[in-house]
Amino acid sequence: MAGIQGVARRPKLQIALDTVDLPGALGPLQKAAESVDVIECGTILALCEGFHAVRAIRALFPDKQILADVRIAEAGSKIARLAFEAGASLVSCVAGASLATIEQVCRVATEFEGEVQVELADEWYDVERARRWRDIGVEHVIVKRSRDREAARGYGADRSAGGARVHRDDHRRSVCRGPAGVRGPTGGNRHRGALDRGRRRSRRSRPGTAREDRGGLAVSAGHEAKVRGKASAGRAEAGADREARASAGTVSLGIYEKALRGSDLTTRNEWEAFLAQIPEAGFSFVDLSVDESPEREARLEWDSSRRRMVSRALMTVGTMIGGLCLSVHRKIGPGSADPAVRERAREVMAQGIRLCSDLGIPVLQVAGYFCYYEPMNRDAERHYVEMLVEAADLASRYGVMLGIENVDGTDITSITRAMDMVEAVDSPWLQVYPDLGNIAEQGLDPTAELSAGEGHMVAMHAKDVRRGEPRRVGMGQGIVDWDLSFALLANQGWSGRLMIEMWNDDAPDSLERCQNARRFITRKLTDVGIALA
Repeated sequence: MAGIQGVARRPKLQIALDTVDLPGALGPLQKAAESVDVIECGTILALCEGFHAVRAIRALFPDKQILADVRIAEAGSKIARLAFEAGASLVSCVAGASLATIEQVCRVATEFEGEVQVELADEWYDVERARRWRDIGVEHVIVKRSRDREAARGYGADRSAGGARVHRDDHRRSVCRGPAGVRGPTGGNRHRGALDRGRRRSRRSRPGTAREDRGGLAVSAGHEAKVRGKASAGRAEAGADREARASAGTVSLGIYEKALRGSDLTTRNEWEAFLAQIPEAGFSFVDLSVDESPEREARLEWDSSRRRMVSRALMTVGTMIGGLCLSVHRKIGPGSADPAVRERAREVMAQGIRLCSDLGIPVLQVAGYFCYYEPMNRDAERHYVEMLVEAADLASRYGVMLGIENVDGTDITSITRAMDMVEAVDSPWLQVYPDLGNIAEQGLDPTAELSAGEGHMVAMHAKDVRRGEPRRVGMGQGIVDWDLSFALLANQGWSGRLMIEMWNDDAPDSLERCQNARRFITRKLTDVGIALA
């Protein structure tokens, strides 16, 4: 709308994903992500994959503007709400939509702090109507060259029917105000034998494997994409300061549910009171838990009304759930020798994925336990991988990213071991979810571990520990080398959600403890140049 308002703004770079599936979109997106301001989930992609395409892109690129190019012509409020709930920043309407429809879309956009654009065909423009759009809240108007019209009328190489010059490319000209499931090749028994091959391979000998061999996905927008983006973008207007910040990454800070006091959380008022602590303590999100307790395991069985209640409470408070920690697999072992237990473990995983989808949770943390409370059996690891293969396929359809956490105990205790699982399953929907505290508690080298996970870390836990004490150690009172860990992440340019993991729900000063932990982590992050979102 810059032309209508008479305000000149620096143009933003937008990438249009007009593929028929997500794998085809993610490859080029990964290469271009560092250089673009707006990611467009194109009309064709939205039609083929549905709104879970938007959810997937939002999970992978939490800090980018995302346009759901759904070209709304009718049912404005319903379609807009679906798009914004999936994680869109902008939605598109066709110019021919009624003013009533566009006004509906604008009202929903305001509710979600989103934006609306109207898409003009190249032969149509009405300045009075455009002024009405502006008045009801439309912030962008774009002009799109119709390829169908060109084909029908036999346009010349550079001329429209009226003789006006048009661009040779098919990209849109747009003025934007601000910056900004995938089914992997998992069929059959591909995982068999892959585990052993993965163990034998040196991580240092396989740069770019996930990005090139697996459809170009690097979840954290890591080193390879950054180098390519910087080399090709030439975005001088961004300035040296912005480039320096981007190179060190940007982190959004969240808090663990068990760090805060709460009631049984059965009513909407109870949920709102609990969730209000998140922004009060200075955090952007909370991670919920489905653990071994009957109360939290029962969340998997929530009916639609309960899920809607929690969603509305989140909206009222103005916060979000960043991840779901599915630690109940510690009790219900995916690698159990008992077929009934393994079946229940698969059911739990499916329920967790669906719960994430319903609540708009982008990441499901997968606990790295085979069969914690049982004697180890020789097939435990194989059964675990088989569950992950099935889960990754389901996650691709619901648009939920899976991340394996390195845990205490003796199973998947390192990022290196978690990467063995990622390689065995070979799906972009399964990545790793490092716990910095567990790296230290196991006596592992953070340099080797964080290097092993580079380009695959969807989110991260920050907790302090001592050897033999993986929980309830005060932040800054343990053995985690925060300076080294965060310096390594800054070197990678890692960006994403960092969740502070604490157990203060029984403490009267829980809120103050969380605030102190946030200040400690914030100081350590800023010391190495990592920005806070």
